[in-house]
Amino acid sequence: MAQEHQELRSVNWNEVFGFTHIFKCFRMAIQPSKLLLSAAALILLFLAGWGLDLIWSSWGGYVEKDEIARHAGSPPAAFDQYMDKRAERLRRAAAQLKVNAFNNRHSLEAYMGCIGDAAQMNGISLAQSDLQTAFVEALNKYNQDKDKDYKAPDLQELLKEKGVSTYDLIGDADEQLDVEVDKIEEILKTARKEAETAVKKKDTKKREAEEALDDHLAVARQAITLRKLQHRNQADAIRGLGVAKAFVTYEWNCVRKAVNAVRHGRITSGLDEYKALMARRRAAPPIAADTVGMQAPMLQAGNADLFQAAEPAEGPGVLLCVLMAYRGGVWLIQTHWVYAIVYLVIAMAICAVFGGAVNRIAALHFAREEKISVGQALKFSLGKFFSFFTAPLIPIAIILVLGLLLLAGGLIINIPVIGEIIAGVLFFLALLLGLGIAFLLVGVVGGAGLMYPTIAVEGSDSFDAISRSYSYVFAKPWRAIFYGLVALVYGVITYLFVRLFAFLALLCTHYFVKWGVFVGGGSLSPQADKLDVIWTAPTYDRLFGPFSWDAMGGGESIGAFLIGIWVFIVAAVVAGYLLSYAASATTVIYYLLRRKVDATDLDDVYVEEAPEPAEPTTEAPAEPAPEAPAEAAAAPESPATEKPESDQKPSQ
Repeated sequence: MAQEHQELRSVNWNEVFGFTHIFKCFRMAIQPSKLLLSAAALILLFLAGWGLDLIWSSWGGYVEKDEIARHAGSPPAAFDQYMDKRAERLRRAAAQLKVNAFNNRHSLEAYMGCIGDAAQMNGISLAQSDLQTAFVEALNKYNQDKDKDYKAPDLQELLKEKGVSTYDLIGDADEQLDVEVDKIEEILKTARKEAETAVKKKDTKKREAEEALDDHLAVARQAITLRKLQHRNQADAIRGLGVAKAFVTYEWNCVRKAVNAVRHGRITSGLDEYKALMARRRAAPPIAADTVGMQAPMLQAGNADLFQAAEPAEGPGVLLCVLMAYRGGVWLIQTHWVYAIVYLVIAMAICAVFGGAVNRIAALHFAREEKISVGQALKFSLGKFFSFFTAPLIPIAIILVLGLLLLAGGLIINIPVIGEIIAGVLFFLALLLGLGIAFLLVGVVGGAGLMYPTIAVEGSDSFDAISRSYSYVFAKPWRAIFYGLVALVYGVITYLFVRLFAFLALLCTHYFVKWGVFVGGGSLSPQADKLDVIWTAPTYDRLFGPFSWDAMGGGESIGAFLIGIWVFIVAAVVAGYLLSYAASATTVIYYLLRRKVDATDLDDVYVEEAPEPAEPTTEAPAEPAPEAPAEAAAAPESPATEKPESDQKPSQ
């Protein structure tokens, strides 16, 4: 018999290597409905933080821009000492700002320095120019006529005044800046006339002199913007940031650094420095803040520039970024615990509604290639709102309860003489509670990402979500870690591509619109136009902002605000991709772990079945039958109702 040959025609790689299902997450994450819901969630979180910042700032709830990094890198005692002197330090800085604003209003010393900076930026020399000479003469005459009785306030006298807050002093300094700008505008008008007269008197190179005068005037206008920006940065450094703005800026900086770390293949770099940092936090002497380079971005024109230049190849690893992001959460809870609770409740509610909807779309998309509408997804998440809301909170609540029990046990040690003995006898109970807390913490860290997918896939409640997420992580820990690493690396690659796509879209828009704009822009730079003023050209690392508000007039500010809304939406969609991808990846990982642990098919997903509608009855209601006569009642049974002979009992 001839031997039969079998030919392998194809290989189902998804079945051979289950983790390849994760590579479907990009196609799932860019689904418009998921991106829309994710961007909406981020915008609502932004608005919630902005609103809470307005409320908290009404009674001075501001944060210094490096406060989070200082809290992470300083011993608790040193940080508390630093914060105790914060009010006095900021009040002194605000008083100094007010004194400097008065002095600069009179001498225009700061503005003259800005003129030099603007001239250097544009490669123009103003030394001994007609405009420079006329400006100095006009300034001296102005001070003689209007500021001859000028007297600057004394710093020590300002500090002795009672009832004058830091923000009152900053407000006074802002008013002096407005007076200074008006003075500069008036002196520039006079100096321009004098310079034009001097140019007309020249016999040679008159045309070149007129062109140079126009360039010098543009530099002088640009210097006004630089002076406003200089004062704004100084005032903002004293005033500080809102709590949410400082926290989100810091956390986003950690995310940005983590993405850069994955891009360069850095996973554990910097952990030794973090260990040393934590060791020094327990030491008595104060140490410098931000020792591992995790300080939040500086302000740019009054706005937090979240997308600065690309990170160098050497820097913190992914694990260090995660740990430093955790330190930011510790800061928020320890220093602003009321704010943290309020914002956490709002954030959890937003995530329960929109995050649950995104996970539901991902669950049906992966299992059945079925795409539901945004309305259907929101209907599901609202129906399971309580489960989505409480699933991550229940383990944390149990941890807190166990911690309170340990705290109560610690009170026993305070009992004189016998307290230590009782605590020593019962200490095994404390260890058991500690083991329980460790179990819950590991489960929360490893399985929190699987709770939303559990509810979205199974249509179950929060307790089932906790049970399944814990059991899957502890049953297949190495597989779960492997899936997580694959999803992380692939997610960073796809995110960089999505960001590149958005950057090209914004850059092309700016580039071609700029061709049609040829007016304005002198207040920002002699080479700039009006579009550069109202919308800064985007870069790959900075899609949104900063905005040059100090260089804008009334109409330009409105136009910049409207353009900013649309650009912000684009940036929100790019950031929303991270949430959409995270929801898709955790859903796929849940399916894969469930198949390995419970041997459940990947296409098994909960589907709400609509109740079948009752069939309408078209027949008219039957009229009651008339009573049968007595003879009919006694009539024998119809043969049709009789049993067949085979079914009848045999006669005896």
